[in-house]
Amino acid sequence: MPRMGKRGHRVCGLIMAAACTLVSNARAQEPGAERPGLVLIHIRASDPCFDHARFVRELRARLPEKRVELTTANAQAEVQVVRHEQGYQAELVLHAASTATRHRTISSRTCDEAADGVAFITSVALEERPPAAEQAPKSQSPGNQAPAPRDWEVRAAVGAQLAFAVLPKTTVGPALSVYGGHRRAGWWSPGIELGFIVLPPVHITEPAGVARFSLWQFTLDLCPSQAMVHVFWLRPCAYGTAGRLRSEGRDTEDAQLRHRPYLTAGAELVVGADVGRFIDLIVRGSWAAALIVDSYQFNDEIFYEQDPFSYGLGAQLSVTLF
Repeated sequence: MPRMGKRGHRVCGLIMAAACTLVSNARAQEPGAERPGLVLIHIRASDPCFDHARFVRELRARLPEKRVELTTANAQAEVQVVRHEQGYQAELVLHAASTATRHRTISSRTCDEAADGVAFITSVALEERPPAAEQAPKSQSPGNQAPAPRDWEVRAAVGAQLAFAVLPKTTVGPALSVYGGHRRAGWWSPGIELGFIVLPPVHITEPAGVARFSLWQFTLDLCPSQAMVHVFWLRPCAYGTAGRLRSEGRDTEDAQLRHRPYLTAGAELVVGADVGRFIDLIVRGSWAAALIVDSYQFNDEIFYEQDPFSYGLGAQLSVTLF
């Protein structure tokens, strides 16, 4: 085999060096070839007082986990310090792939203050984390995300209602209700409540005999808003009732049994307190105007003439169903 001379060795060495250079350049141009944490800074034309080396040292000291280098292209941030009419002005231009370009400008009396200031805001800007949507792990798909908490609820309540000027005498009876609506506080936090109240019979004695009156009614509350303070909440509501008033004469010549509609409209204020995870204590006060005003007569004697306005005060224990 023929021997290779010194000249041949030099040629082979040059070829191998060129090949290594091409391979390293190709690897450097591959996607993801940059080291993580690399920060490229471009310093634009600035006043001679701006010390580039000092700026880089301060930036590296503030960002110990990042690798700060100067560049002239593809920079993540551009910095400039120029003389201003009343001192110096430093400007930072931050480039990000996922967000719009951001500008920060500060003014200082001296060049050193401007340089220190732009180093500080640059370090803070580069330390800012991306929005939460960008930080979410890629493996978390909409299918396996935890469901968002509901902002509405359904409650069932049981208690008692004290009625004033509804029957000839003030009386108290059982009250049931079901509420459905938003649980959040706000001017627009709508809810609706349906209720049922039974007022037991009361007796009226007159010279002409005895008459008995009783009432059952459905109630409707339309509540547009809700306020909350700690464990307490408050709902103002439009209020209405629809029911039947029953009257019957006893020991009278005219013992006619009558059933008359009972309709009212007004307002109600509902106040509650959370006393447990699913339990609320509720107090309500109502005012209503009668839409039908009747009088009840036996033996040509009026036993009861309905009042144009009525009032109610109730207390309930509420349980959240879902």
